[in-house]
Amino acid sequence: MKSIEEIISIKSKVEGEWLKLPEVSGVGIGYELDKKGDKTEERNICVFVKNDKDVARMKKKMNKSVEGVKIAVVQREFVLHSRMMRVLDIERKADTGSYDPLRGGISIGPCRSVYYDEENAACNGAPGPGWYTFVGTLGAFVRDNDTGAIMMLSNFHVMAVDNNWSVGDTIAQPSRVDGGNCPTDVVGNLQRAIINSQVDAAVANHTARSYDCSIAEIGDVAGTATARVGMAVRKRGCTTGLTHGTVDTTNLSVSIDYCNGIGNVVLTNQIGIAVDPAQSSQFGNSGDSGSVVVDNNRNVVGLYFAGTPDGTYGIANPIDVVLSSLNVSMCTKVKKNEPDIKKNEPDIKKNEPDIKKNEPDIKKNEPDIKKNEPDIKKNEPDIKKNEPDIKKNEPDIKKNEPDIKKNEPDIKKNEPDIKKNEPDIKKNEPDIKKKDPDIKKNEPDIKKNDPDIKKNEPDIK
Repeated sequence: MKSIEEIISIKSKVEGEWLKLPEVSGVGIGYELDKKGDKTEERNICVFVKNDKDVARMKKKMNKSVEGVKIAVVQREFVLHSRMMRVLDIERKADTGSYDPLRGGISIGPCRSVYYDEENAACNGAPGPGWYTFVGTLGAFVRDNDTGAIMMLSNFHVMAVDNNWSVGDTIAQPSRVDGGNCPTDVVGNLQRAIINSQVDAAVANHTARSYDCSIAEIGDVAGTATARVGMAVRKRGCTTGLTHGTVDTTNLSVSIDYCNGIGNVVLTNQIGIAVDPAQSSQFGNSGDSGSVVVDNNRNVVGLYFAGTPDGTYGIANPIDVVLSSLNVSMCTKVKKNEPDIKKNEPDIKKNEPDIKKNEPDIKKNEPDIKKNEPDIKKNEPDIKKNEPDIKKNEPDIKKNEPDIKKNEPDIKKNEPDIKKNEPDIKKNEPDIKKKDPDIKKNEPDIKKNDPDIKKNEPDIK
């Protein structure tokens, strides 16, 4: 049995040609089923087709296996999960509330309308030609990596809709579909929008009301994480609300028709999410596009953008690719001391060169400091032993201080004479030293005669 890494490699080599076929909606990795319909440990490559009638046709076209890996053909169509409505038919649906503070999981949409001709109306499943407006979900708040500005995250096909978008397009909360009014409910302006082989994402700046780095019904965003197969996840969308699911794959490739002049787009390495039927009837549906998918620790793992028409299976872009593509970071709750720390960062960084410059000298002196530590510790007992004597003599020292100070003037008075005579003293030093041997030689005679001298002192006097 081949490893998952080997199967992913084989899938990557063959899926490009398969995804060009009009019947194919996606390619993923699944499990072989036994006769009872239960999963086995053996993996296969799943080729998803749009209609039931395409299943038999594709089975005839394709081999039963590729490089030793079995191929399964499964009916599963994928569509975008934004919601649109003709301007003349606008009526409120689902969560249509106006929020302050703004947060993730709520209705949002562009103020501009888009005209659909017959072709685009048919492509989008619209009832006919006319002007349409759109709604999706504000996924979460993010920060611009360059400026630190707060921004709102959602999908390209929610905020930008098509290639006629412009920087500055106004965004309303709630959307016009959900009863929002422009310009009264405008909360931001579109700044960046990307649709490519990895992401369907957009950000708008935040211009009105307060905001909160949280998601309705879920709570504060803790950070980001990487999705893994079997991970329990949830999302909060403006249509289906809070729903639960399980990550089915992290290597899903899908082919979706964006219509509106954009056409068919193939997105690879997407997160596939199956609904958890014990907790929800759907994982997502039209209007939920732009929701963020989170794990049980409130870490964002993906940006929801599409799924099956019945809502039982959803697709999300990996969040790390979304954030890097838009040059933003996930907004989380700021801790109390973080502003001061960030305020002082420039000064800390400014001083780093000097600190690093002095490190070699500090390290150079460490051996000497450590070398002398034993001697310092060795002498500590003697120092402490002598402390009583030092303290004992302090009174005498202090007692003699007045006399010392009293004599200081005389000492200072005589200093000039002493200094004046220093040259003569130094001049005579050689003669004194020269005669020193004779003096020492005569010392015995002097000492011998000392008694007679002392004896005759009275007569002398």
